[in-house]
Amino acid sequence: MLLKDVGSKLNEKAKHIYPTMSTEEIQNILDSYREIMFVNGVFNVNPLFIKSNTVIYMSPNTIIQANIGFGANDCVLTIKDVSNITIYGNHAIVKMLKSEYTTGEWRHGVYMLSANNITINDFHSNDSGGDGFYIGTSTPTGFCDSIVLNNCFSDNNKRQGLSITSVKNLYVYGGKYSGTIGTNPQFGIDIEPNLATNFIENVNLIGVKTSNNSGGGISVV
Repeated sequence: MLLKDVGSKLNEKAKHIYPTMSTEEIQNILDSYREIMFVNGVFNVNPLFIKSNTVIYMSPNTIIQANIGFGANDCVLTIKDVSNITIYGNHAIVKMLKSEYTTGEWRHGVYMLSANNITINDFHSNDSGGDGFYIGTSTPTGFCDSIVLNNCFSDNNKRQGLSITSVKNLYVYGGKYSGTIGTNPQFGIDIEPNLATNFIENVNLIGVKTSNNSGGGISVV
């Protein structure tokens, strides 16, 4: 059974982030507050990092846009070595400048490494130089644990819509992973541990759609 749509959930009492803020101002709020809301508009940002025990609400029509000049390993939203994060996306979009990235494959929209108890609802990650969503580890023997992607969407990414490389207890409910083109494998969803010490345990894809991916819909390696 799919989770119900929770995209309408907002909290006006959360600390607000406005489109006029610089990356430094936004990161300071992400570091200092645990309940945060992005207000409607286009946010032009450098890489951002989300801390533990954070709830983020996105207003409708929010676009978090990568600035020009992202490095070969820069991602828009990084969730690394943290726990207890919930994002209510409300169909907000993370968007990168795919045409700028003529080399490399690691500029991801949403990058999760060795993170625990993460839930992302109604969120879009498009036009990245790598993967729309990446779930893996920051150490050779680590893994993400208890991850939920609920009604998320990924389109026109360079390498994958969603890469799953080291995780236990992953639930992907609904959503769509489409239009991947640029760098192999070019799948909608790729389940592929990078090392023999990685984990792929209790991975659940429920009601998920894929379409128009150059490599195929779902790959299990």
